[in-house]
Amino acid sequence: MKVPSPKNQTFSREAVGRLRQCRAGRSHRAFSLVELLVVIAIIGVLAALTVTGLKSYGGKKVRSRAEAEMEGMKTAIEGYHAKKGFYPPDNPGKPAQNTLYYELIGTTNQADGKTFSTLTGNETISSVNVNTAFGTSGFMNSPDPEEVKSYYPNLRSSQISEATINGVKVKILGTPIKGPSGNFSPWQYNSSKPVHNPSAYDLWVEVLIGRETNVLGNWK
Repeated sequence: MKVPSPKNQTFSREAVGRLRQCRAGRSHRAFSLVELLVVIAIIGVLAALTVTGLKSYGGKKVRSRAEAEMEGMKTAIEGYHAKKGFYPPDNPGKPAQNTLYYELIGTTNQADGKTFSTLTGNETISSVNVNTAFGTSGFMNSPDPEEVKSYYPNLRSSQISEATINGVKVKILGTPIKGPSGNFSPWQYNSSKPVHNPSAYDLWVEVLIGRETNVLGNWK
């Protein structure tokens, strides 16, 4: 028996309808306006969660670094206290303009008796400028060369900055974290009338986390 060629076959209306339905099913259906709005809303929520997470991570990183450097400062200050029996002097009323850099790394008087030189040998300051900048005639960790000692031997250069106080360029200690005054935040120090640690000293730094100023101190 001869089999009819497929080219000669005719399709019923029912078969043609089913074929058209199959083709239609395979075509992509367009998104409706509501579906597009839902997708956009979901993307917005995910983006907000991502930004919040990044801010939280950034805040923890800033706190962690500042707290680690504060521990180094506390160790140096306590070493100073253990040796001398008193804490490094502060600058009353001006906690950010303190002499911690010079007191903790140690200085010696040069031959003229009017100039102080750090034990590292890379910084000198006259007694006149010491008085102008800090309101004191000299440093406690200085007079006797045999007693002078660096209490912060692992101090990094990133923790030191130059500041101009009353027209005098001096070195101060801080942390390279952005704060209200710029990208370097100085350590503030009060040993004469500490508010939070009456029997010791207050040490704190102000840093920016997001857009908010955060105070990180040795009392919290």
